[in-house]
Amino acid sequence: MVKTITQDQLIRFVYGETDVKESGVISEALQNDWKLKEQYEKVLDLHRQLDNARVTPSDTVIDRIKRYSQSTAPMEHSL
Repeated sequence: MVKTITQDQLIRFVYGETDVKESGVISEALQNDWKLKEQYEKVLDLHRQLDNARVTPSDTVIDRIKRYSQSTAPMEHSL
């Protein structure tokens, strides 16, 4: 019986979210299906890229946050 492995299953496999049985099925399929192996390598590469990505907000976004914060801050009163 041929079991079709979906991209969703490959992603869960890469993230370690498959159970033992499903992991075994996927591992076996990866050994026997070179197209699936190519897909797996792409998913694995994207996973590595995401782990290494550094996201920083732009200066514009930071300025907007600061202006919003200043506009909603309580007013100070001096006696």
